[in-house]
Amino acid sequence: NPLREKFEDTAYWNAQIETDAAGIARVQVNLPDNTTTWVVLARGLDSSTRVGEGELELVVTKDLLIRPVVPRFAVAGDRIRLGAVVHNNTSRDVQAEVKLEANGFTLEDPRSARQNVNIPAGSSTLVTWWGRVDQAEALDLIFSAQAGKLSDRTRPQAGAIPIQKYVVPATFGTGGLLADEGERLEV
Repeated sequence: NPLREKFEDTAYWNAQIETDAAGIARVQVNLPDNTTTWVVLARGLDSSTRVGEGELELVVTKDLLIRPVVPRFAVAGDRIRLGAVVHNNTSRDVQAEVKLEANGFTLEDPRSARQNVNIPAGSSTLVTWWGRVDQAEALDLIFSAQAGKLSDRTRPQAGAIPIQKYVVPATFGTGGLLADEGERLEV
């Protein structure tokens, strides 16, 4: 199951597309992993300085879609709840297995890493996991949902979540003279 992790604000930008003699241009674009409504905007100018513009909306979604619900940052040692909203965009109820793969986070109940949920047709449900934030640099999370042939697997859109630590940097300075040659250690 491919991992959705390449999220972009702009899918494609090109200021110099030339048309053929019939005024037609073709552009092939590989879209990022965002599930969203992309707005395609094309503006044109000919050699007689006539201008034109066209707009099209392109909806990108999946029949089974998982959206992480996570904080912008975490604090080492804190007990937090991570979540994911699982969307069933089909016309039938589905039984889905929802899974969390986490580095930098210890689940309170390791068995909860995999949860089975029923999602009514055209509906969504929130799945949650309680745990503690580890002494690490960041939370690296992958959320997935599987219901038969339907599946989705993604990281949070912002990527790894930074982990803050309760520390206060402090600098101390001392001064003085040594009466005799040698060393002196102050602790």
